[in-house]
Amino acid sequence: MLLHCSGEKITRIDCVDATVDDLKTFLSDSNRIMRALLDPKNLRQLGHDRFLYASRPYRLLTFEIQPQVVFVVHWGAEKLNIVFESCDIAGLGGIEKSLCFSCTATICPVSGGLEAVAKADLKLTKTVLTAFVPDAVWLRLGRKALNIVFKRLEERCQRRLRKSAVRWVQRASSLA
Repeated sequence: MLLHCSGEKITRIDCVDATVDDLKTFLSDSNRIMRALLDPKNLRQLGHDRFLYASRPYRLLTFEIQPQVVFVVHWGAEKLNIVFESCDIAGLGGIEKSLCFSCTATICPVSGGLEAVAKADLKLTKTVLTAFVPDAVWLRLGRKALNIVFKRLEERCQRRLRKSAVRWVQRASSLA
């Protein structure tokens, strides 16, 4: 049996002094964007537009979990696309193998800023290890985990990505 929960988060990032063309150029460099969104100490480039990121640990009930994600980033159709290739979640013991997390995100320039859309799915295959917990509890935990993920993504967009975009646009306009 498979339990599934999913969600979507849309975040608007204000960059009022930036033009849409400025923001397109800013977003077109995947390495720059990943270093803006994620802690560079935990980020490793695996190849062209492919990255490995080890998240800092966080608590979910009695678990301290630490996701490690491999993802691909691609600029196309006037938006930046981020797709998880794999996600390993350490800290859940025997449950880790039963869990599958996937995520896609897009960041696109809009008038006055950026719009980020993240979609995530969490799937749990019921096993002997997970059968003792009712489905409703697993689904509630899954929704809570997704909410934590969306909250962290929004904070990264509002703080790190916005700051990087504003700085980049200011530098680019001073060089023009």
